[in-house]
Amino acid sequence: MPRHGLNLAAASLCAIALVAAGCGGGSSYKDDLNTANNEFNKAFKEANAKIRTGRTEREYTEGFTESKTAVQTLEGKLRTLKPPSKARAAQAQLLGALDTISRDLDALLQSLKSGNVENVRTFLTRYLRDLQSLQAAGKRLKARAG
Repeated sequence: MPRHGLNLAAASLCAIALVAAGCGGGSSYKDDLNTANNEFNKAFKEANAKIRTGRTEREYTEGFTESKTAVQTLEGKLRTLKPPSKARAAQAQLLGALDTISRDLDALLQSLKSGNVENVRTFLTRYLRDLQSLQAAGKRLKARAG
């Protein structure tokens, strides 16, 4: 497992969580979005700590599984929020990016489980690339939501 890739993933995920902070149009939307973001950020920090300190397949798998759970939880909460009209498309883009990250994590976890190191590298690279798209989608939502 390339350590530098895992550390980059952890740093990127923390940055993504911070991008969404402070978003929102109406106060209820903003409050709900901030609450979801804070929960996501906490869960991701905990998961990424496990990834950063992981030494075994089981430890990496546990960290990436917790990351996936955090992504899915945030995605589920975002789907319940009603964004202001000018933020709808941006929220939809963020949801799409979260869905992509969730699929990346599925593939990464399957590769870890099967012990296919080449696939782990491939999917880790894809995951890191898609984290950038997720970050951009978070910035767009922040800009649109006010």
